[in-house]
Amino acid sequence: MARRLTTRRILFGISIGIYVLGLGILFVWLFVPALVKKAPRDASQLAVQEQPPTEEVDLNGDDDAVAAVPGGSDWVDSGNPDSIPLLVSYLKHENVVVRRMALAEFAGMGAKAKKAVPAIVRALQDPESTIRVQAAVTLIQMGIQVKVAVNTLARELRSEDADARRRAASAIDDLVNPPEVGGSSDWGPDPPPRIARPWVRQAVDAAIQRQ
Repeated sequence: MARRLTTRRILFGISIGIYVLGLGILFVWLFVPALVKKAPRDASQLAVQEQPPTEEVDLNGDDDAVAAVPGGSDWVDSGNPDSIPLLVSYLKHENVVVRRMALAEFAGMGAKAKKAVPAIVRALQDPESTIRVQAAVTLIQMGIQVKVAVNTLARELRSEDADARRRAASAIDDLVNPPEVGGSSDWGPDPPPRIARPWVRQAVDAAIQRQ
């Protein structure tokens, strides 16, 4: 009996150690960029986008073009397109927080992250609703592959999962009437430009009617 308890304690200790290590890695990824000061950007001014963007990219591109280099650095240089291959690989990470932070990086980069669009579109099929919704929002904020993003939000609004419906509704509200943000941050990616997109609600409603 004592041996079983000892074994369980050892396994429990190992599990806690792995969890703490994972949190440490996330902490470093999120907060080390604070050591590098960024030029401030005024993200508080509100612009209005009256019509949905129509830009689309080839989703059948060569994945090797954005593949992370084996043995390369695991450090994300926030806002730097050179980190795109690493961030694309993080979209497949088992930790949902890591996947969310990768999407936040892409949203902050905007058009500079265009070569990551195929990977972001694949994230629309993520098992987690929070990732599907954030991937859709990211594409809309980037102004690329907007139709498929809108269709994803429409499906989430019709989900049997109440949390998924809530997330989608909240995301749509923020796209239509974006909240004020504090501008550039030293603690991770800059927020995307503050743009009101009144067309999003109408587009989602139309997509629901088609589905």
